[in-house]
Amino acid sequence: MAHRLTFNIAGTDRTAYVQLPSVLLNTAVTQEGDSGKFRFVDPANAVTPTVGQEVTIVTDAAETIWGGYINSVLQTAMNTGVFAYDVELIGYVVELDRKLVVEQWADATLATIVGDVISNYTSGFTTNGVETGPTLKSFRANYIKPSLVFEKLYRRTGYEWYIGPDKDLKFYLPGSRAAPANLEDGGSWLDLVIRRGPLSQIVTEAVVRGAVKLGEREELLRTKGDGERRLFAFNQLARNLEVWVNGAEHTVGFRDVDTGVQWYHDYEGGYVVQDDGETVLTSTDTIVIYGKRETGVRFPYTDYRLRDDEGWGVRQKLVSDPTIESDAEAVLAGKLAVQGLPIGGEFKSLTTGWRAGQTFDINLTNRGLTGKTGVVTATNARYAGQLDQWLTTVMFEVID
Repeated sequence: MAHRLTFNIAGTDRTAYVQLPSVLLNTAVTQEGDSGKFRFVDPANAVTPTVGQEVTIVTDAAETIWGGYINSVLQTAMNTGVFAYDVELIGYVVELDRKLVVEQWADATLATIVGDVISNYTSGFTTNGVETGPTLKSFRANYIKPSLVFEKLYRRTGYEWYIGPDKDLKFYLPGSRAAPANLEDGGSWLDLVIRRGPLSQIVTEAVVRGAVKLGEREELLRTKGDGERRLFAFNQLARNLEVWVNGAEHTVGFRDVDTGVQWYHDYEGGYVVQDDGETVLTSTDTIVIYGKRETGVRFPYTDYRLRDDEGWGVRQKLVSDPTIESDAEAVLAGKLAVQGLPIGGEFKSLTTGWRAGQTFDINLTNRGLTGKTGVVTATNARYAGQLDQWLTTVMFEVID
């Protein structure tokens, strides 16, 4: 028999008005969040679901399996004159993002940063499921939503997150949360589909570009003119340029942007060029260029097993994240970016308790997958009337 579900809307049991065959409940990790939908019909037209009402779905074992809000409502009139409401649901992540975060941390653990955000910028959430995580040398949030702060933490640390139906935030290392069942020969799964590819997603080398910082003011070039040239190259990325000729400071602008100055700075080219209206410098003229050089994290990461041992060759990807401020963080970003041949798929299960982020063992001899680990990337649950049970479709990727 099915696990009987109670649909509470704005704190009131409205199960009688929810058409079970229309129910779809989704789970996902990180910013995507949970979602769902159902059709709501009150034959008396007395109850109307409205945007913003809180929805909780509870099993007959008193377990809350879904929580969030009504995100949108589509009202249609049936031939009987009764209104039907197609209700779209969104998880608690929408409530998480009411305020913008403006904070800076130094030598703080992931748990500390997450705790500060939840305490200072949200209301009604708990952090019981947040693991301590690594210590970050520095981390900044500049007027961004809490969910984006958590996305940045995910990219920096590899720790995934989601908000549970009890409004408790989970931040965890992938692989630390077990699924309710494994995918094995003779298991109770249905309609298993295995996908291999696409080839275009294979990445064997990641070039990580992180934070850019300006150094101290320094001399970039000192030389003399020759009576002909107007272009003087210092061959470096630099900002806050100053051009001095014979001890006098000249005006500087950006090439192809500014006008009416004596020198134009080409940032990408690493040089300055003199305005055509200025007198060309001769061998008796000394030009000195000062500026602040750009320094930052630049880190190439190569997975030699994928590139050489598995024979995929060089397949590069650029990872650009200005919040990465150390080589250690760049290495992690590189590890997250590289990927072998994607293997994944989906199956259906009558077992309850599946949700995104869980891991499970894979041993499917006839599919050529043994000794592997799968991670649930998303789920959706529907009521299977012919079985009188809830049937969950589980999407997954092979990670090991």
